[in-house]
Amino acid sequence: MPASIKADDKYILALLSHPSSFSVPLGESEDMSVGDKTRLQNIMYMVSKAYPEVDYGFESHAYGMYSQRLDDALNKYAESDIICLPKEGGGPIHLTKDGLRDAKTHRYDSDVCGALADAREFLCGMTCDEMIAFMYAKYPEMKEFSEILDQYEESRARAAMSLFQDGKVSLSLAIEISGMSAEKFEDMLDENAVPLYPPARAADDTKVRARIA
Repeated sequence: MPASIKADDKYILALLSHPSSFSVPLGESEDMSVGDKTRLQNIMYMVSKAYPEVDYGFESHAYGMYSQRLDDALNKYAESDIICLPKEGGGPIHLTKDGLRDAKTHRYDSDVCGALADAREFLCGMTCDEMIAFMYAKYPEMKEFSEILDQYEESRARAAMSLFQDGKVSLSLAIEISGMSAEKFEDMLDENAVPLYPPARAADDTKVRARIA
C-alpha cells in the first residue's frame, strides 16, 4: 500500500473489486466501477452510517457529505497507479490491473464489503437527480451547506416517481423523497400512468435498509 495511505483505506479497493449480492445473472460479469468522485463519496457515506470503519470524517459540503481524507486517498491511489481516476466526464473510476492484484492481498470484513458492493449497485443505478433526492431524503444533514438545494427541490418529486416506477424504493419511501402528501404523490403516479405496484427490477428499499441502514 502506498505510503501515507491509511490501512482502512483498503475499503476503497473493496468497493471497486467486490461483487454485489443483487441482480447480476450467473455467468455475467458485474461492472464494479463508480461514475465519479461525488457518487463514490455518497456510497462511502451511506455505508459509514452502519460501519464506522468506513467513516472518513465526512462533513456537509456544497453537494452533500464530503471527506477530504477520502479524496486524498483516491488521489494517492491514482498517483500509485492503483486506480484509474479519469477527469470529470472522462469515464468511471475503476481499479487498474495493479489495483486488482493489490485488492486481493488485503483482508476485509465480509459484511462491510457486501454493504459497499450493494450500495454501489444501488446508487450507481440511479441518475444524478435520483441519487440526490434519495440521499437528501435519507440523510437530511447532507443539506446543511448544500449549494444545489434549488435543483433538489425542483427535481425530487419526479426523481421519487422514477425510483418507485423502477422498483428501487418502496411507495412509502418514494412519498418521503417526493416531499408530497401520499394523496398528491399517488395522483401524480396516476397522471403519469405509473402503477401503484410496479415490478421490482433493482435493489429494493427493504434490501438496502436491511443491508446498510
